[in-house]
Amino acid sequence: MLLRRLLRPALLLAAALPFLAPTASAGDLSLGLKLGKRSSIHLSFGDRHHYRRCAPKRVWVPGCYTTVAKRVFVPGEKRKVWIEPVYETRYDDCGRPVRVLVCEGYWKVHTTPGRYVTKRVKVWKPGHWKTVY
Repeated sequence: MLLRRLLRPALLLAAALPFLAPTASAGDLSLGLKLGKRSSIHLSFGDRHHYRRCAPKRVWVPGCYTTVAKRVFVPGEKRKVWIEPVYETRYDDCGRPVRVLVCEGYWKVHTTPGRYVTKRVKVWKPGHWKTVY
């Protein structure tokens, strides 16, 4: 419906162009039709310069190694620590001191907390095409 509403006036203008500007050359006349949210028709006369727009130039950039700073998590260290046995001095019925083992010695694993460290790492950046204007 929208196309029909805009196409009819555009065709009428195109048919009327030779009568509206008989002295204008083909390069001086311009008729435009825009379809979309805000549709419009435009007609222009005069000395308009039309430049041909070329496609942008593309250049191949070869791959290379780059140094990048990355945050890396370094896990904490685990150490085995010997816990000494615990002895107490107790007295028997006769009052003599006796050394008694209260808790045996054992190995305990002590873990330090992990942390983030910034490291510089070489990373391969693949080649790509770059548009040059």
